[in-house]
Amino acid sequence: MKQVKIIILFFLLFISVDTISQSIASNFCDSSVLTKAEFDKCKIDSVWKSEVLIKINYISALKTELLPKYRQQRIKIILPTNLKSSVRLLKNIYDSVLMKKLYVFEKDMDKQQLLVQPKAYISSLLSFQVFKFYPDVYAILLNDIHLQLKPKTSTKELENYTKLFNNVLTIIPTKLYKQLEKINLELQMDKAKLNSQIPSELFRGSIVEEYRTQCNIVNLLMWTE
Repeated sequence: MKQVKIIILFFLLFISVDTISQSIASNFCDSSVLTKAEFDKCKIDSVWKSEVLIKINYISALKTELLPKYRQQRIKIILPTNLKSSVRLLKNIYDSVLMKKLYVFEKDMDKQQLLVQPKAYISSLLSFQVFKFYPDVYAILLNDIHLQLKPKTSTKELENYTKLFNNVLTIIPTKLYKQLEKINLELQMDKAKLNSQIPSELFRGSIVEEYRTQCNIVNLLMWTE
């Protein structure tokens, strides 16, 4: 937890510096103190400057333009008791898995980047922060890519997540589902209109539109739980 707080503080400092200077300094890569592999990694890291800026602007637009508009709508929705408890259980699991994945990815990213690719590291961490601001049940729990990626999700765990997800869908009253479907459609349309470039999203995968809509509806339910 302490490590996560330090990382978040680093984000804030990084964003503050960028806001003042309106630019991100290139890496100082010294071949006299770095190995050839480290030097090459360090030089390549500069290509991530634009990606970091895109993600900072996207997160800013997401948190100040998009989410406030829909937060009140979501808060006003009263869930049946059984649905509320099922959504809360799924959200608790989501939060736990997300923190576990973030912890492992943090260590692996720095190791693979030989500690000299700070911009690539920050870019990846910013992508994970989006999952904390607004949930993505498919990206974190249901995408079978996690059967291979560290930390690996077991087949049994994936089956359990899918079962919990399907249970939430099953107990959503028809009238409420239609209401959520309408809100989600508007939210996705507004998201596409954000005054910033939308960065590539981790673990999004390629799934059929109906399933994507179902995941988005469950995301909306989990959001304020």
